[in-house]
Amino acid sequence: MEKVAQPGPVLAVLLISGLIAAGWLAPRYVADPTTIAGPARYVVAAGLAVIAFLSFSTLNLVAYCLIVTRQSEPTKRFVSAVGNRAAIGAILGTLLGLRMASMMGDRPVEDPAVQPTTFLDFESNLSNTITLVTLALIGTAWPYCWGPVRASMTAFASKPPLAAHAGKLGFALGATLLLSSHFLGFGVALAVYRGVANP
Repeated sequence: MEKVAQPGPVLAVLLISGLIAAGWLAPRYVADPTTIAGPARYVVAAGLAVIAFLSFSTLNLVAYCLIVTRQSEPTKRFVSAVGNRAAIGAILGTLLGLRMASMMGDRPVEDPAVQPTTFLDFESNLSNTITLVTLALIGTAWPYCWGPVRASMTAFASKPPLAAHAGKLGFALGATLLLSSHFLGFGVALAVYRGVANP
């Protein structure tokens, strides 16, 4: 889990480059994805739905591990890894939000129906961007969830009188937890997709 705590150098460069490009080229679309028209709107809606699914499922699993076996080493490492990724997401989201603020403030408003960006808009965009990028980085920890969840459930089942079947029970409990979290996450993702694709 130590490697999971931080994205690799290639992913880090891609993330930073993508955030800078997004803040420079499309700040208003980042601030409000529902303003995107055409087929790109459905692509963005799908991307946001994937972020919602991965982040919700990951955080849900973290919450259950904390409830059941918060003192076990697998749970501690898992929570630490997700927390590190969330911190990286908050930093990158802040950079993107500040980049967007400067770009949206400097560009003239061509449509007279669109109001110029105010300071409250900057604050709102900044907080929303931090949240979105943080959730996206948390979602990148999703592929590594199964190992810690299974280990945590096995540690839970290793207490008497279940110790003789700890391996099988840990697998069964972990799989049940994984499936239920993913089922709930799918519902969240579907709601996000519908909200963005059909506002």
